[in-house]
Amino acid sequence: MNSPMQIAEKPPYSKIKLTKRPSSLSVYIPPIGFQPSLLFLMGFAAFWNGFLVVWTSMAARAPFPGNLAAVAFSIPFWGIGLFLAYALLFCFCGQTYLHIDNQAMDYVKTLFGQRVSRQKPILRRSIQRLTFIPKHFYRDSDGDRQEQPAELLIGEGPQLVRLGGARGGIEHEAEVYWLAYEISEWLDISLETIVHNHS
Repeated sequence: MNSPMQIAEKPPYSKIKLTKRPSSLSVYIPPIGFQPSLLFLMGFAAFWNGFLVVWTSMAARAPFPGNLAAVAFSIPFWGIGLFLAYALLFCFCGQTYLHIDNQAMDYVKTLFGQRVSRQKPILRRSIQRLTFIPKHFYRDSDGDRQEQPAELLIGEGPQLVRLGGARGGIEHEAEVYWLAYEISEWLDISLETIVHNHS
């Protein structure tokens, strides 16, 4: 369902920086920092990686060649552990940049000054759609009620950038909508708003 776009201003608490010029638009999203919602993730990541350290060290001490198989078995679990650690580090140290000019749109995530996103620049003429999805709730595969934060989709298909959302680094829905409004105005593309029914 679509609803008409309303004028939006930057929320007074927002630390996001927006720079608009006739030839370019830039958005800087700082790390969100500590949030109470991260406590569970921090505890789970500490437990998961701590358990893996103990399990892998015990597996490595097993008789050869069984130790090699046991250590190799742990590799996928280490992948999950490293992803959890990365997600936490990004919350505290990660920065996000969006830059659009008359030629292309570039979306970059950095951690400790190093680029960690692999998305290639998208040609400006390929950006034909802007979609704002307000915060809503859904039922997961277990039937539990989950919250989906607000997000802005710029483009579509493989030529798509997401601002906000579950791992988007934007805490408040009002910030996402403000960016949606400003980007829509600068690109001169109408903003589509999709409202989900709350479940």
